[in-house]
Amino acid sequence: MHFSLSPTVIADNARATAAFAALSADSNERRALSPILDPKRRGLLVAAVRNAFAETILQIAPFVDFCRLDAETATVAPDHIEPDNDGEDALMEVDIRLPKSLGSEAAWSIRRSLEEIVAQKALSRLIAAVPEASGAADRFALLASTSLSLLRSSLTIPPASPLIRSPWP
Repeated sequence: MHFSLSPTVIADNARATAAFAALSADSNERRALSPILDPKRRGLLVAAVRNAFAETILQIAPFVDFCRLDAETATVAPDHIEPDNDGEDALMEVDIRLPKSLGSEAAWSIRRSLEEIVAQKALSRLIAAVPEASGAADRFALLASTSLSLLRSSLTIPPASPLIRSPWP
């Protein structure tokens, strides 16, 4: 199944998550979250989102048939052309093999899970730059890891066995 993710949408969701976390954060964590909350530094968050997407793809690689990050493909092409804009709106794409038992109706939850994993990874990496806020970075990393484990287990659901009734004696 093909999934297209917007780095700007994920960055906006990550910024909203960071704003919520800042409400109960101590001063060190608020200082670490401050650049993420600054709309003028959106490019920083979008770059972290792209890197987090690439890392996530590596972690689910056995289920991936195709991926594209911005205008790049999985291989380095000598004729690579940069997007016309700064790349913020270029979609991140991935084709994931879903188990037949999962069904295509679960696609929206897979997409949302990918978005959340990427956002949490990006937040963790950016916050980790402030050593005094390592607790917040660890919390976001744990959320990403937990979500990734759930996604991987969803992708490995064995096919459902048909219900077979035993004959009456």
